[in-house]
Formats: sequence, structure tokens, C-alpha cells
Amino acid sequence: MNSTQGFQPRTFSIKLWPPSERLMLVERMTKTMSTASIFSRKYGLLGKQEAHENAKRIEELCFASADEHFKNEPDGDGSSAVQLYAKESSKMMLEVLRKGPRTAAELETPIADTSLVSADAPRVLADTVLDISGGERAFIEADEAKELLSPLTKPG
Repeated sequence: MNSTQGFQPRTFSIKLWPPSERLMLVERMTKTMSTASIFSRKYGLLGKQEAHENAKRIEELCFASADEHFKNEPDGDGSSAVQLYAKESSKMMLEVLRKGPRTAAELETPIADTSLVSADAPRVLADTVLDISGGERAFIEADEAKELLSPLTKPG
């Protein structure tokens, strides 16, 4: 009996969307926004509760946008949706960090009223594919740039 007779190569596909660990992203964003980092030195630390609220809102909005993107490309493996999800999550988290911690008065109002992350419907992202800044650009001084980029000059 020939062992190659009737052999059919197996095909498999990898489905990247939707992500299975959405809560892990929320926890990582919360940790990033509430622990000391290069961004906290510049913009300040957010409290754990404020960071968590922002992280949840960011994840929900980015998931909705990426899911809509995935639905428009149903034959894909989801890799472009994952890229969009990661890119938008990072961009929105940086917007929240740039705004800095909210004051006591602001903490009494719902986050949707004071945060850069809006509670509106998911943003349409197709028009901003090449614009990674998300809008206005802020310029920094040379000494601040050197300080921010200095870790990149060290070996390892």
C-alpha cells in the first residue's frame, strides 16, 4: 500500500480579527497611563481610575472602528483591522496623555464631556490613512527632543 495515495495537504487559515484579549489591552493602557514613563514626565500621571476609564473608552471606540473596517473587507484575515485597532488605540491614548490628568472638578463630570476621547460613534478613519498625527502638530525644542530621544542612543 502506497502511503502517499489519497494524501491531501491540509490547508489552514489564521483569523486575526476579532482579538481575543480585549481586556488585556485595557489593562495595559491603564498601566501605561498611570505609571511613570517618558510621557508622564512630560504630561503628568493619570490616576488609576481615570486611566482605566480612558482605556475602556479608547478600546471600545477603536474596536468599533476596526470591526467596521473588517466588515468592509470580509475576505481578509483581519490583519488590516488589527493594524488599525493598534494604531488608533496608541494615537488616542497619546491624546489623553497629552491632555494630562483631570482636575477634581473635572473628575465629577462624565469622561465623555472632558476627555479628548469622545463617546460619539466610531470615527471614519479612511481619510486619515497617511496622516499619523491625527491633526494639529506640536513642535518641541531641540533640548527637549534630545532628552526624549536619548534612550535611543544607548546600546541595547
